[in-house]
Amino acid sequence: MRIETHAGPREVAILIPTRQRADVVVKQLKKMPFLNHSDVFYGLDNREAKSYAATLANAGLGAVHCTFVMYRNEQHSVGFCRDQLRLAGLKRRPKFDLFVVTDDNAVFKEESLTNLVRCSVEYPVQPNLTSGSGELMRYYASGKGGALKDLRVINDLRSFERVTHIFTAVPRIIYRRFAYPVESLAAEDRYRTMWALSHGIFAIRECLDAPYSKPRQQPGGTGGAEERMRATGLGFAKLAQDFPVFVGCTGSTPARWSLIMQIAKGYTFAGKLPGGSNRVSEDELISQMVKKE
Repeated sequence: MRIETHAGPREVAILIPTRQRADVVVKQLKKMPFLNHSDVFYGLDNREAKSYAATLANAGLGAVHCTFVMYRNEQHSVGFCRDQLRLAGLKRRPKFDLFVVTDDNAVFKEESLTNLVRCSVEYPVQPNLTSGSGELMRYYASGKGGALKDLRVINDLRSFERVTHIFTAVPRIIYRRFAYPVESLAAEDRYRTMWALSHGIFAIRECLDAPYSKPRQQPGGTGGAEERMRATGLGFAKLAQDFPVFVGCTGSTPARWSLIMQIAKGYTFAGKLPGGSNRVSEDELISQMVKKE
């Protein structure tokens, strides 16, 4: 899709992997009808193709114009899905200038999409990785977050230096050089950022004027608590293997030992894993754990 910027029009693709969430994709397309476009790519394991097709056909959406990229994801690797979408986007002609990488349960307005693309393209340091603002955006914008590092306003769009993910604009020049490893079962977005830093790409921004929202750890996607823990652990193992200095820069393992001890004793999380927007005390997290059957 073509998005106008102060630097001229840019051709943009939106890349979204999905797994076991046909109903979520329906909700996404109903909330954001501008995504019903051939330049929006959904990545899907071919074993789920029939169930997705049936759900979409009966959802009252009318004709669905999105492009579906089919693959066989044997390892349930998010990195593999992201890379299949990356390759499909790079092959499409005419060429895309920018790829917006997001999730099947992310919600944003068309204005946010435009602002994200503009912020990325109009920022004076190229190439860059620019992401939208999640729930923290309201906290920062309210003035309660303290000083924002390197806050800049360019063509009325505010951005500052911060690593974040979920809703990210990736220039073509980066996606041509970069590839997601299949070993990144999770944390593939962190892999992309560490790769960029290791290749001298230091302009990593968050655009306050490109808000989005996203519920965490819905059914489907990476899976339940046990599958997510395993995928995250293996994803971080790949980070440590390829970027050992970045991962080891604190000189210690950032482990939450009381949680690890409970897991070793046969407990697991009944709901969401700690992290992200679910940051609570260890005592509260332990109280939410249940004994595995």
